[in-house]
Amino acid sequence: MNRQRISGFTLVELLVVIAIIAILIGMLFPAIQMIREASRNVSCKNNLRQHGLSMLNFESAHQHFPSNGWGYSWHGDPNYGPGARQPGSWIYQILGFIEQSNLANQGSGMTDHQRSIEMGLVSEISLPVFHCPSRRQAIPYPYTAGLVTKNCLFGYVAAKTDYAINAGHQVIEGNPGPDSWQGFANYDWGAYEDASGIAFCISERRISEVTDGQSNTIMVGEKSLNSINYVDGKTIGDDQSMYVGDDADNRRWGYRPPIPDGKQSDHEAFGSAHPTTCNFVLVDGSVHGLNNNIELKTMQHLSNRRDGKVLGEF
Repeated sequence: MNRQRISGFTLVELLVVIAIIAILIGMLFPAIQMIREASRNVSCKNNLRQHGLSMLNFESAHQHFPSNGWGYSWHGDPNYGPGARQPGSWIYQILGFIEQSNLANQGSGMTDHQRSIEMGLVSEISLPVFHCPSRRQAIPYPYTAGLVTKNCLFGYVAAKTDYAINAGHQVIEGNPGPDSWQGFANYDWGAYEDASGIAFCISERRISEVTDGQSNTIMVGEKSLNSINYVDGKTIGDDQSMYVGDDADNRRWGYRPPIPDGKQSDHEAFGSAHPTTCNFVLVDGSVHGLNNNIELKTMQHLSNRRDGKVLGEF
């Protein structure tokens, strides 16, 4: 009888093939991750480019940059115009310049109580342009501040931001703001006039006041955030809505180099989820990724609009 020969793989050969495939996948996976991060980084820079353009258009329209509001016990208010009289953050004030005029006008003309209800709804509306895709989704996250806000009835969640205005090169203690609308005129705003950045509490800085040059001064950058607190809101600097007045949630200081996300963070500093850099838009509208190992003095100079230092001297 003729026997038919059957060809095939032995178990050892099959295991070798599987091992080779696993090694190839292991080599390919980091490359894919790098490509994805590069794409997310481009999206992050595009967000900052929009912030820069909006800030510059605001300054052109009002002859000054937006302020950063009154303090963390106040929310943005549609009945008050831009600048020092607006209790809300720089983010709230540029809404009309990022095609969000309806959101900026929500609650306009209502009574104080009705408007506070509407502001509670506004406080929860997240916008993709204020979220770095390397960090988290553009959705509301838990509101954990537990503060009594003068003109807003907060719910359980709030819109957060991954970007913050540059308030200056050294930390100045924040404040809650006046107890009432009438208290604005006589309120002690502290040492904020000494702030060297672009926007801070009740500021109205003009582009002509950026005496170091527009290409040498940070306008907006990514804020430091502990990676374990991305979604729980349980950290100072990420517990309120991005529309509240001056607070660590929406302003940072360039008093130290950026901090990469991890188990450590600083609610007063800049930082990012990108591996080695933190993205910023300068006053001239250009976007740059600054290395996390940037020299301390360089970071401080870039955060100071008026110290007489320019990039060529670093």
